[in-house]
Amino acid sequence: MTSILFTHSPLLSNVVIFIETKFTSDISVQTTFNANRNQLARLIDVGIEVAKKDNKKLVVLICSPKEFFDRKSRLFYYKIRDYSDYREVKKDIEWRPQEEIEKYLLKVAWVPLEEGDKNTLHWLIS
Repeated sequence: MTSILFTHSPLLSNVVIFIETKFTSDISVQTTFNANRNQLARLIDVGIEVAKKDNKKLVVLICSPKEFFDRKSRLFYYKIRDYSDYREVKKDIEWRPQEEIEKYLLKVAWVPLEEGDKNTLHWLIS
């Protein structure tokens, strides 16, 4: 399930936020049109396009039960860590110029499902 968080907070006026919620499943390791592109990479790629169109920064959040993140039992745990380095993002969306990734992608992070919206802003700015 992917959703976009809309807010009127002045702090987030220059940010587009994509949230992927995973209750028990992991991110898909391939997409319909590209067997080498995982679901998180696709979300980042689409998000960069939206951010570029709106001249904003992109934040991509994965929201899941804390247990899955703590146990490191899902691919998204590793991809979130990888994607803290723009070069790793580039490897998974190789058609997108490195400069675009660096200009528009602000952060890829995880938010515990149990904490809901109360700490989303904390996760964005920490």
